[in-house]
Amino acid sequence: MKLAQLLKREQMINHPNCQEALALLQSKGDGQLNYSAEKIFMKSSWVCFDPLRAKGDWITDEIQWLLM
Repeated sequence: MKLAQLLKREQMINHPNCQEALALLQSKGDGQLNYSAEKIFMKSSWVCFDPLRAKGDWITDEIQWLLM
């Protein structure tokens, strides 16, 4: 996600090499541009912003920003 954010900020997100990653992000949505966390890594040291497998406002906002 961080790499995609950097590419967006540098106006390189539409580069042909990024299209597969963007397509993967789009495929993870529920069809209405809502997204959910699939996994939480390092649960003991991570603050969850969104619940697992339920619409997450934080991750939805980040992915929508990348795709628009």
